[in-house]
Amino acid sequence: MIYRKRVQKRRYGVSSGRSFVGVHMGRRSYYVSKGKFPVSIKDICGKVSVLDKRMPVEVRLG
Repeated sequence: MIYRKRVQKRRYGVSSGRSFVGVHMGRRSYYVSKGKFPVSIKDICGKVSVLDKRMPVEVRLG
């Protein structure tokens, strides 16, 4: 599960994407995977890294 807190924008409701279902309550959002997801996402103090489990490539954001 991914937890996100926005700074400005507010969202309400439920969204459904290709890989995740999102639940949005104001500035907070929770994303739950729909099943096997071949990507690992880590957020450490705002530094986000995405690791594709199929390929040894890591992308760092922020």
